[in-house]
Parts: sequence; structure tokens; C-alpha cells
Amino acid sequence: MTVVASLLIFSLVSNIATELVTISNVKPRVDVNGNPMDIHDGNIVQFEKNGLYFFYGMGYGDCHTVLDFGCAGAFMIGDCGFRTNHTINLYTSPDLSRWTFVRDILPWNAGRPLGIYYRPKVIFNRLTQLYVLWINRVQRSGPFDTLDFLSASYFIATSRTPCGSFTVIKIKV
Repeated sequence: MTVVASLLIFSLVSNIATELVTISNVKPRVDVNGNPMDIHDGNIVQFEKNGLYFFYGMGYGDCHTVLDFGCAGAFMIGDCGFRTNHTINLYTSPDLSRWTFVRDILPWNAGRPLGIYYRPKVIFNRLTQLYVLWINRVQRSGPFDTLDFLSASYFIATSRTPCGSFTVIKIKV
């Protein structure tokens, strides 16, 4: 009985990763090519046990606003997180430390509604066998192009693969 237990423990221990991975919100992340990772908000998910990790998030493109306080953009509407030209980027990794840029998973020709996007999430729907992207959205309105948080909404897009391209199927107005 103790021999079987020892073998079981060894088997479990041998499958545990030995490398410590730290994901920092302060230090810039770079991909396997040494490029800064353009990814904000979002989620990291692993769809298959021992498979790739998928990191979905907002891409700010060439915006390089200095972050002087908490959430830059809360008071300065033009800051990176409050623009309408975001991409929804995907990076993949085998181990949470080496990330490879894949693509913008929701191109502009996929029925994207105009707005400021935040907190994209992707899950797999076993019933439909589709990957489902959910994004919160705020529109700009008013005389100074201000944010209309009272009319915040969301939209949903789907794809047959976790790498997209996703197509918008529902817009909550």
C-alpha cells in the first residue's frame, strides 16, 4: 500500500511545473520577439488541460499616455483606455512566460459597433461548440463627445476556433 501511494505522489509531483512565473501589472511584458505586449484588461484561459494559454485583451495600438494616477483616462477622456480605435488582441503561451502574438480577433469588418471597449472575456460553449467573446462597451455622446456611462452596453461575438476571427452576433443597445 505504501509503495502504491509513493508512486502516485511521485507521478503527481513530476507533472508540476518547476519554473516560477510572475505576471506583473507594473513591469512591461514582452513577447517572444522582444516586442512590448499590447494587451490590457481581458482574461487568460486554458481551454484544454496541458494545452496553450490564451490571453485575450484590449490593444491600444500606438497610444503611449503616461500613467500619472490610478486609471489614466478617468479625467482625461482622450487617454489610451478611452478611445474608439482599440483592437482585441490575442497572445498564446505554452507556459505563461513565453507569449506569442496571434492576431486582432475581431477585425473591423466583423460587424463591430462603435464605442469604447473594456473587459473582453472569451469562454467555450460546449453546447454550441463555439468560442464566445463578450465585451462591455460605452458610447460617446454629448456636445463634448463625453462618455455616456448611463447607456453602457455589451456585445457578443463567436468563433469556431479560440484564435478567431470572431463575428458579432448580438449587440445590446
